[in-house]
Amino acid sequence: MAVLSPGLSRADVQISITPGVVLFPNTWSGENKDTGEKFSSSATNLGINLKFQWRDLYTGISVAGAEYEFNTKDYSPARPSAILPLKDDPIKIKRNEFDLLIGYYVWDMVSIFVDLRSKSLKWSDDYEITYAGLGAGVTGHYSFSPKWTIFGSLGASSLDIKSKERGYNERNIGDGVGTAASFGVLYRLTRMLNFYSTFKSQRQEYRYDNNITEIHDINGITIGFSTVFSL
Repeated sequence: MAVLSPGLSRADVQISITPGVVLFPNTWSGENKDTGEKFSSSATNLGINLKFQWRDLYTGISVAGAEYEFNTKDYSPARPSAILPLKDDPIKIKRNEFDLLIGYYVWDMVSIFVDLRSKSLKWSDDYEITYAGLGAGVTGHYSFSPKWTIFGSLGASSLDIKSKERGYNERNIGDGVGTAASFGVLYRLTRMLNFYSTFKSQRQEYRYDNNITEIHDINGITIGFSTVFSL
C-alpha cells in the first residue's frame, strides 16, 4: 500500500499537489509454513511520494527502499529458484517498493482506491525476486481541529512472483496475496507544511511453485513530512 500523506476533504480545495518524504523504521519477519523456520531483520525504509488531487479524484506515486541483513546460520527469506551461495558472510537483501495509486472520494472523508504495486528483493549476488500485481482498499480521515487530523486505511492485493538470475530468463515462480492496514495522526505545522506519523502493518503469503509457502510481516511506525500546494 502506497505511503501517501492523508488527503484533504473535497470541501477544502479543488486542486492540490502534495509531495512528501517518509521514514519507516520497521521489522521484516517471516516464517516457512511447512518447516516452521523463521527469520527477522530490522531496517529503516526511506520513501518519497507525490499525490495529486482534483476535486474527488486523486492519484499518487510512492517509492521506498532499504537493505536488510540476515545471519547465514539462520533461516532467511526463500530463494525458490536458486540456492544460497556457500559463504559465511551475512545475507544482505535490498528491498524496493513502487506503488501507483488512483482513488476517489465517495464521501467527504472516505475514499476507495486501486493500487498497481511492485516489490523487488535483490540479493548481493544479483538474484532477484519481483512481486507485482493489483490491490484495492479504502481510506478515511477526520479533522477534529484546524491543526489535527486522524486517518487510516485498509487494503488487499494479489501478486504474481517472478525471479531473475544469471544464466536464466525471467520466469514465473509462484503467486501471493497481501493485506495492509495503517492508522495515524497528522499535525499541520503551517498552512502548507504537515507532519504525520503512522502505525503500519503488512502481511503477505507467498506460494512458490517448489511447494514453499512463506508468510512475510512488515510492522513499524512511519514519520513523514509533506507540503501541500493548493490551486
